[in-house]
Amino acid sequence: MTDKIRKYILPNVPYLFVMWFCLKMGTAYRLADGANIAFRLINMGITIGPALQNFAPGFIGFDWFIGLAGAALLRIIIYYKVKNAKKFRRDVEYGSARFGTAKEMKPFTDPIYKNNVILTGTEFGRCTVADGDSFSVLMEACGNNAARVLREYSYFSPELKAILEKAAAIQATQNRAYPSPGLFSEPKNSPWGEVDYCDTLCPGVYLVSTPSHGGTMVSKEIEEFLSPAARRHGQRKNGFLCYEEDSAEAIVLRELLDKKLWAVPVTVKDKAAFEERINDTLREYHPEYWRSRENGRGQAPLIKTAITHNDR
Repeated sequence: MTDKIRKYILPNVPYLFVMWFCLKMGTAYRLADGANIAFRLINMGITIGPALQNFAPGFIGFDWFIGLAGAALLRIIIYYKVKNAKKFRRDVEYGSARFGTAKEMKPFTDPIYKNNVILTGTEFGRCTVADGDSFSVLMEACGNNAARVLREYSYFSPELKAILEKAAAIQATQNRAYPSPGLFSEPKNSPWGEVDYCDTLCPGVYLVSTPSHGGTMVSKEIEEFLSPAARRHGQRKNGFLCYEEDSAEAIVLRELLDKKLWAVPVTVKDKAAFEERINDTLREYHPEYWRSRENGRGQAPLIKTAITHNDR
């Protein structure tokens, strides 16, 4: 019940004060003398004092109409500003980790394909690391064809290779009449409502926001890389394992950091403090998971970054 109050009731309390204030403005307008709207608005300076002296709203229909209309108008304005705004939650600019599109990458791409250095600046295309950036670049370079990535590149971490093999299998069975832009599709709906903003933490893991709440959603192809203890805390929705943003989201962030699938964004100045906040959240709200992690039980094997090297 406490969580419901915090999520649904407390955010709407300010609108009650807005409604009360607009209701009193309606009372002041109704009491003001004047032959037309302009004169009555001017004379509201005289009647606003008596209107505010009585805290009780009264039962006049006109006053309630003005109060409700003012609160509703403010709610609509805030809703559309939130819906159209880019979300930066928890003092972290997650948007800095999103994948570039082909159009965004074009200024940095050499027209001659073999001249594009994908990873290290000293080697070309035979190495990768198990993170979202390399997955994105490799899939982009191979036309979002996972099978082609497996054919043309040699060195992968075992986990990234498993993801690419899953991608190739899924793409092989897809209906060619309806091609998908990639293996992982961003969620459109969440346990907290329709998604109005979605950011990719790593392939198959999405940070989502709705007008009322948000969290992290992990695709079924990727959830096997989470520990059993982490999976037990997720909520299933439309093929995703979902973790709400108040506390459960910290489980996913901790798992991604432990397995080197995600790094703290460069916009965070104190990365150690950021990780400690995640740990504090887990200790307080998910002690069972924290004990499991600390004891090494239920934790999936650590994903090791593939080390690149030159041919000798």
